[in-house]
Amino acid sequence: MLNEQQFGKINPKKTQGPIKPKKPKVPGQRSSGESGGYKFLPVAKSQEERDLMEAKARELNYKTSRLERRC
Repeated sequence: MLNEQQFGKINPKKTQGPIKPKKPKVPGQRSSGESGGYKFLPVAKSQEERDLMEAKARELNYKTSRLERRC
């Protein structure tokens, strides 16, 4: 048991009424209070870029499916 003479009088924490819900953090904003400002939409990809991305995805899918068959 704690001794009041050593540690002083023990006061339980008091509740301060209703607690406000915290705002969800927005990704990309700094926690130092600076506003993130307007977040621009990503630039639309050209057809060539989309074709390249699709080809890379197909190649990756092929490699992973081939590895799964070996196991």
